[in-house]
Amino acid sequence: MSYDFTAEYAKSARSSCKTCKETINNDTLRVAQMVQSPSFDGKIPNWHHVNCFFAKGNRGLTSFNMIHGRDHIRWEDQNKLKKLIGEESGESEKKEEKEDAKTEEAGEKKKKKKKKKK
Repeated sequence: MSYDFTAEYAKSARSSCKTCKETINNDTLRVAQMVQSPSFDGKIPNWHHVNCFFAKGNRGLTSFNMIHGRDHIRWEDQNKLKKLIGEESGESEKKEEKEDAKTEEAGEKKKKKKKKKK
């Protein structure tokens, strides 16, 4: 599966943020948007500080599941990313509960209609 976004902790202090042009320090959480390489047929990461990445909107990142490497990030940083994306922890569970409730209501309505026909 090809991901358009990647998140990880900086392995060194050699990368720089494409937004603010500052160095991304070692062991700092960074987010990349994968872009087409100008020199070969593949994608390369454009790294950003987390806050710089979301300063100009979500850049098409609409779900936490769109991030490659999300399972290797600390829990508190996962929650921070979810909050910045707009997925409050538990928000997706609430959506699923609402959908389940709607399905149950539809099923109950069908049962009532069948009873009225008899």
